[in-house]
Amino acid sequence: KSSSWSWLLTPSRITAIYVVLGVLWIASSDRLAAALVSSQNALDQVQTVKGWFFVLASGVLIFGLTSVYHRAMLDEQEKLRSTGEKLQVLNRILRHNIRNQMNIILGNAETAHQNPASDDETDRCLDQIEQTAERTVELAQKARRIDSLSLSAESGPTDLTAVVDEVVRKLAREYPEATIVVDLPESVYVATNGASKIAISEIIENAIEHNS
Repeated sequence: KSSSWSWLLTPSRITAIYVVLGVLWIASSDRLAAALVSSQNALDQVQTVKGWFFVLASGVLIFGLTSVYHRAMLDEQEKLRSTGEKLQVLNRILRHNIRNQMNIILGNAETAHQNPASDDETDRCLDQIEQTAERTVELAQKARRIDSLSLSAESGPTDLTAVVDEVVRKLAREYPEATIVVDLPESVYVATNGASKIAISEIIENAIEHNS
């Protein structure tokens, strides 16, 4: 993993670091050589050694700075790839849920249309349509939230055990008739953002609804 400050090493900053250190080296080493060596011949030899050392040190410095920058870019690419895969999974889950909800709405609308004389059946269908429509709106809001997270939120260390525990407690209140059993380690930290909580919630809620 690259250091947390590696994102500061842009090409312009790498160049600035090189120029500053180069100027400091030339100025300080010239003064030091002039103070320590009195012979012009010896001074020429010192300048030659100093020049070769500067070339070697410059190469090592540039390699080190660009390596850190390159590593940071690779890490960012890996984060983007991982985020893209997670968003694809979430997108499939949401599309699946929305299709299910719309099928329920259409089915109840058709039932109500086929039984115009049955007030009780019509009321039941309308209630189901209203509840399912509200659920579909919630799914659309989740999709919008996931989109905003993918664009703005940065990944960070997240305890998945705590996230799952919070989701389970929330769904246990919403579905009191369901029995949710989890086997969790004390803690599991991964690099993620708020989208993981939505994904876990959707997966568990799907399991509850499809097995109720």
